[in-house]
Amino acid sequence: MNILIKNIFLYLFLAFSFNIYGQHDRCGTSIADQQKMEKLHGEHENINWTGRTDKIYIPIRFQLIGNNDGSGRVVYSAILKNLARLNRDYAKWDIVFYMKDSINIKLLNHTPSFSNPRSSEAYLSTFKDLNALNIFVSDNIGDSGVGNGIVLGYYSPDYDFVVARAQELIDSSSTLSHEIGHFFSLRHTFYGWEEFPYNESTHGNPYTKSTAPGTNILTEWVDRSNCNIAADQICDTPPDFNFGITQSTCNFGKIILDKNLDTIKPMANNQMSYFTNCQHYLFTENQITKFKNNYAGGSRSFLRKGFVPNADTLPPISIPIS
Repeated sequence: MNILIKNIFLYLFLAFSFNIYGQHDRCGTSIADQQKMEKLHGEHENINWTGRTDKIYIPIRFQLIGNNDGSGRVVYSAILKNLARLNRDYAKWDIVFYMKDSINIKLLNHTPSFSNPRSSEAYLSTFKDLNALNIFVSDNIGDSGVGNGIVLGYYSPDYDFVVARAQELIDSSSTLSHEIGHFFSLRHTFYGWEEFPYNESTHGNPYTKSTAPGTNILTEWVDRSNCNIAADQICDTPPDFNFGITQSTCNFGKIILDKNLDTIKPMANNQMSYFTNCQHYLFTENQITKFKNNYAGGSRSFLRKGFVPNADTLPPISIPIS
């Protein structure tokens, strides 16, 4: 085996290894986006969801973007696979996503949006279905505004829709689960550390500053003394200083201390984190409560039409009758 073939094999092996499990890599939803999403779409009903078993059905409209000639668009089967993944990720919480109007997927031919939807958000918004959660699927995302590297998806609070790269619409990716969390007002678990992820040589160990670098966002302490006002303001998600963005695994073995000399133990497999290659990503109880309260708020009334999709399954053996 010559050197060229060996290098190609090594590249393919590494590429496959880093995509075995769903991964978030980088989300393009910035600190400013998250602040805006709460201002524009963040009202909450504060409903007590404990013990309730009624399912929440959320209509989705996939908008598949291609080049001007229609080339490059993601195939339908990828949409169905990722919809199945999305429903698996939220199944525990009785949240069900379904395609509005059956499989009525919109097709958009617009090269600028296909290659850089960031620069075409106003244009894309004219195609929104006003009674569904809109997901635009493009080839690339464009400038993320939150550092270097590939951005897999983002939520636009200005136009209230989600954008995802076509490469993420596979059943092993939970990118949509993450971005839809933003749609329903969930912050990153490391909120405040998007632009300057923790680095021991730069930020020190222990980390003693009261705010995240370059922001006025409060640092969350391990003892939860300020968990309701710091970072993501959710008390059952432990502190995270964006440790995952520099990790290639789901394990965080470093000992990083906070100002109280408590060891920070992030929830690596949280859906709203940046850790990659976790076998299963999860939400916490309080995250889902916030999600559902946002769904119940006034700005989300367009999703609550009382429709229940047909959830019948095919029998194991189908007999053709005509």
